[in-house]
Amino acid sequence: MGKIAFDPFAAERRRMKSMPRTMSSALVLATLLTMPMRETLAANAFMGTPALPSGVSLSSGNNNDVITIDTPTAVIDWTAASASLPGGAAYDFLPAGNTGVFQNGSSVDDFTVLNRVMVDNDPTRSIALNGTVRSEITQGGVTSRGGNVWFYSPGGILVGSSAV
Repeated sequence: MGKIAFDPFAAERRRMKSMPRTMSSALVLATLLTMPMRETLAANAFMGTPALPSGVSLSSGNNNDVITIDTPTAVIDWTAASASLPGGAAYDFLPAGNTGVFQNGSSVDDFTVLNRVMVDNDPTRSIALNGTVRSEITQGGVTSRGGNVWFYSPGGILVGSSAV
């Protein structure tokens, strides 16, 4: 009859081989848990971080941003990071399906707001507006179109076919 080899240390060697895989899996899980949730980022209409001046507030959620202007004029400086875009591609600052609403606050009847958008601190990078921008004035409980909303980007602005 044939001889069967017995290795009393086989189980220990298998355990030592699987330890790096277990450590790698734990490291990947820890990395994923520390990253921001994509849903949080996608809940905003505008894909940038605003520097809000005094008298301006922002409420975000469900692909909708409501910006309330409580001063006659305001300038909002937006910064956006587009590290994943190929060079020269327009940054989709307001994606299709997203809505940005600008409205007056209770202390003003009308407003003008300039949105200055800079992508990656690169003055040659253009932005794209593909979603909906609404500007509203509420007076005496009646909401109607009004206010002035301007956008500026040194690299230019592309308005897509789905933009409103």
